[in-house]
Amino acid sequence: MSIMKRIPIVVMIGILLLFPARYSLSLELPPIENPARYEDQIVWVGPLGDNLAVLTSGLGTLLALISPDGTLKKVVSYRDFIAVDAVTIGDNLYVLTMDTRIIEINRTGDIVRAVYAGFLETSDGGGIGIKIASSDRSLYMLWFGDGLYLSKLRPGLTLDWTVRLQDRSEFPPVILERPKFDLIPSSVGIYILESILGISTNLFRVTADGGVQEKVVFQNINGIHGAAIGDSIYVVGTVGGESTLGVVALQWNDISLYVNYTIPVSVDVKISREYFAKTSGEVHAALTPESLTVLERNILILVREENGNSHLLKISKDGKFLKGISLQIDGSGKLGNYKDNVVIASTSGNGINVYLLSGDMGLKWAKTFMRSVIVEKVLPGKSGYWIHLKTEEWPWGYVLHYSPLGTVDDAFRVPEGRSIEEMVVYRDRLYALVSNNGSEILEDVTEGISYLAPNAEKGLDSHPAGGGFLSSTKDGLLVKFSGLYSPYLLVSPGDFKEVVIPRNSPVRGGLVEGNRMVFWGSGYIIVIDGGQSNTATKYSVLGGMVLGAAPLGGAINVLVNSGGMLCLATIQSTDSYEIRALDSGPTSDTNFMKVSDELVFLSRWHDLGHNNTKILIISKNSSVRKIIVDGRILGILGANRSVIIAYGENGVLRIWGWEEFQPFSECNWLRISGDSIGVQIRDARLRTSSGVLQHISPEEFYRDPYYRDIENVTVKAIEVTNKDFKEKLNVLSVNGTKVNAVPVSVEIQRGNVLYTTKEENPEKGTNGICGPGSVLFFMIIPLVYLSRGTRETF
Repeated sequence: MSIMKRIPIVVMIGILLLFPARYSLSLELPPIENPARYEDQIVWVGPLGDNLAVLTSGLGTLLALISPDGTLKKVVSYRDFIAVDAVTIGDNLYVLTMDTRIIEINRTGDIVRAVYAGFLETSDGGGIGIKIASSDRSLYMLWFGDGLYLSKLRPGLTLDWTVRLQDRSEFPPVILERPKFDLIPSSVGIYILESILGISTNLFRVTADGGVQEKVVFQNINGIHGAAIGDSIYVVGTVGGESTLGVVALQWNDISLYVNYTIPVSVDVKISREYFAKTSGEVHAALTPESLTVLERNILILVREENGNSHLLKISKDGKFLKGISLQIDGSGKLGNYKDNVVIASTSGNGINVYLLSGDMGLKWAKTFMRSVIVEKVLPGKSGYWIHLKTEEWPWGYVLHYSPLGTVDDAFRVPEGRSIEEMVVYRDRLYALVSNNGSEILEDVTEGISYLAPNAEKGLDSHPAGGGFLSSTKDGLLVKFSGLYSPYLLVSPGDFKEVVIPRNSPVRGGLVEGNRMVFWGSGYIIVIDGGQSNTATKYSVLGGMVLGAAPLGGAINVLVNSGGMLCLATIQSTDSYEIRALDSGPTSDTNFMKVSDELVFLSRWHDLGHNNTKILIISKNSSVRKIIVDGRILGILGANRSVIIAYGENGVLRIWGWEEFQPFSECNWLRISGDSIGVQIRDARLRTSSGVLQHISPEEFYRDPYYRDIENVTVKAIEVTNKDFKEKLNVLSVNGTKVNAVPVSVEIQRGNVLYTTKEENPEKGTNGICGPGSVLFFMIIPLVYLSRGTRETF
């Protein structure tokens, strides 16, 4: 047999179309992503419009809107920024980000405007956001650059002034624990609480025009939180070696506010008291404050014992203990108030726990929202998307259909003990290969019909039948059941053809392209042309293991692993093929597929505690692009010149940052030989049964990961004893320095609506800076921004 081999030069050129023509470019991808990626900490909780709002952050930011009765109304994720603090003015929420952006968000979760506020004229970069507060409809932002700064912004996010409170050199050179800060707005300005554990606690006073008056240095309390009630400033923290809860209330003499600052300032200590819980037989349990809020001129403090027990204490403005309850909170908690109620929000990495209590600390409801989900498969269809995902509560998973508007309009629960091995869309129907204790069925999910495998053929030990597979293209659907030698071609619903292949050539993958069927085993490719019903061509690959095959441009492209080298063989005919090297590296967990008019190869591996994925894209003109990302990419939905739209366990994401890629060696040791083999294509009728996937309402799905009651919540009254301690103060004169800051308006990627009730008008989406819901695809799909070198787990 005459063999002609050509190895072309690989160049970094190529265009990847977004989706096949039958899918609309303007169709939004489903709002499927794992909310747990945003739930490392609670940032803020409180009222936003008529709803209770909870803001969390992690690898991005999440906003949940909840009605007074605990009904989840809307959830929006923002991948463009990581929130560190937030405050409301009127019906809008102002979010401070880690990189000193301030994002204004309205009551429905839409982004109104955004600015970078932590830029100085003399600096090349921004700072680090710390805290934000409001007073008299102005915003105060505390941030760190080459020192500690405070900025005041007017409504509309225009800058009023910026003052430097401390230079970097004024901080201790070695700090074992990060400083803690709080902003305490008052009627005469704002106070900045700064505490470095075991070293110092300082309280700066700054007037509304940016004048730094003085700082109070505390001797006996490590301040963590602060509040203002009337003309008193409260510092809440820990006291003494036992780290017990302490509260100090201060008052300034009024004359210092109105006369020349040369008159000495006096600061009076009104209260200095420490508190001990009498619980679990411990008379003097140490209490560490986690959060506080002010309700009806009383201070409510969420505290935690060393053993992890949580308590909520109510203390009057005079320092009198009024009431306390024990309430088990999962994870670190944040306090807020809402419609004369007290609200506690916490997160432990698998959901947002919210507890609503009356002003008298009676529990009204307790619920967990937005628990973790794991995405297994995303499939575009003619009118929406099919998703297979799993939850902790139901690890067998769900199959969901999302409408083009991003709402779940159909849902199925996978029965206990069953597993979806593969899922495809063919001619607008969803098919799933479902296994149960080693046996498999092909289910037409759309119609609720299952096709059962014929009685298992008795295999020969020397010719194992191999595992099952399910594949589809626009030209056909193929299924092979585990333990059977023959794959089956779906001709029409209920009508199958059995493809009988010699038992010495078991196959483990296949597809239909045009009038050809292509199958592959560990060391060969079998091609059956449409006009041939009794013969096929078997291409044996000598020197490597076949990972997969895909037609492109009329040729059969075979991906081969040869001694750790990834090779691509392009077969035109039995006597004409090309072989070239692509790359080296792990090939144990791979996918090879055709996406639009290009070939895509995925290789996944785990290294040093991180998941990694390598992506190669081979174009028709033989160009190759390559990128390695941190995370486990499960599939590719489409791409253009600069980005790939993919999905992983945490949802749909965007990847960019191609490397120029040139193969560094050849695979010239591989050989391919083609021979004719006998095959048979015959009519087959598979047994049918009702579908095994359980059809459920979308509401039933939502009740698992999106909202559920927290059961067996116990609220018990506790006793608290208290005693006074002596707080010593030093009042020092300090001078702030006004600096020129340069706020910069920025555009923020619109939020992605993960959930909304019908009355919240899901058709409208979230209209952010980028425009309405009808804008182009890349402005509205849920995205994750990745480049090589980042660390994320998808």
